[in-house]
Amino acid sequence: MPGWSLWLVPPPDSKVDKVLAKLITTTIPTILPQLGPVPDFAPHVTLTSLIDPSIITPDPQTWLDNLKLTHCEDVRIRFNNLVTEPKFFKRLIIRCERDPGLFCIAKACRKFGVEGGDHAKAGKWLNAEYDPHCSLMYSEKEVTDEMMDTVRRKASEGIALMKEGTKFIEEKPCVGWVGGEIWLVPTDKKIEEWKPVARRKV
Repeated sequence: MPGWSLWLVPPPDSKVDKVLAKLITTTIPTILPQLGPVPDFAPHVTLTSLIDPSIITPDPQTWLDNLKLTHCEDVRIRFNNLVTEPKFFKRLIIRCERDPGLFCIAKACRKFGVEGGDHAKAGKWLNAEYDPHCSLMYSEKEVTDEMMDTVRRKASEGIALMKEGTKFIEEKPCVGWVGGEIWLVPTDKKIEEWKPVARRKV
């Protein structure tokens, strides 16, 4: 993947972080062995990608700390539906609701990370292209309807999809998370090297 990315990750050591990590690293590879080896990665929702690393160096942490996010409050991830798409990075995802706090922070990250501070360009990207989701598996291979039924049954033991009237609480099953951390990740490297070079609490 070209460029670096900003991720929103669950609060460290939270229940939802542990549930998602287990799905990604253990449960799904075990119940779908026919897909072969799949890469591990940290649970996250991408806020923006395609960041030119040259604007971040020499101090990624200072750059992230100085990112202007002052008006973005009550950032929530709400799980919507579990789907598969014919793309490597979206082979198995939980699509997330278009939460105002999430969209505020994603727009700010795009504005200053990719669009050179251009508010209009960031807004256009947000409305036309941004698709918030939490990936559960990267793969080149197709996920069949039968496989999806298996994943839904297993995933329902730890997560729940938001429905009208669902109370937003972090209990079992988890429906999302509030806040968390922003990670700056060099996603132009191999997936196994996708580790944060800077972190910032939301």
